[in-house]
Amino acid sequence: MLSDEQYQKLLADTRAYLNTQYDLLRLGLLEKLSKIIGLILFALVVILLLFAVLGFGAITLAFVLAQWLPLWASFLIIGGVCLLLLILAVLFRKQWFINPMVAALSGILFSHDDTSTGEANGKEVTHA
Repeated sequence: MLSDEQYQKLLADTRAYLNTQYDLLRLGLLEKLSKIIGLILFALVVILLLFAVLGFGAITLAFVLAQWLPLWASFLIIGGVCLLLLILAVLFRKQWFINPMVAALSGILFSHDDTSTGEANGKEVTHA
């Protein structure tokens, strides 16, 4: 039979194990959510860039540039700018989309909501 001290140690070890398992679950969830949201945001930005630049801006800018260049050259320039924006979005997708989302999600999922760090007597408490 276990003594009271052994029960306390077993209970503390069990709590530590469950806390570790909970943290591992949150890390796995963070990884999956960041990948899913990153892909959705990447696709949304690419679609919006293509739609906005090619749909609205391309024709307008082509006719503006056609005042100084042949019409085919103005459309070629606008197509090159659109392609450059797409290449930049693909090259910098991690810095522009994935990393900020991971930081935001980790801030949400790993924030400790204690009553001691929140508001006290109507004034916000900050810790250095």
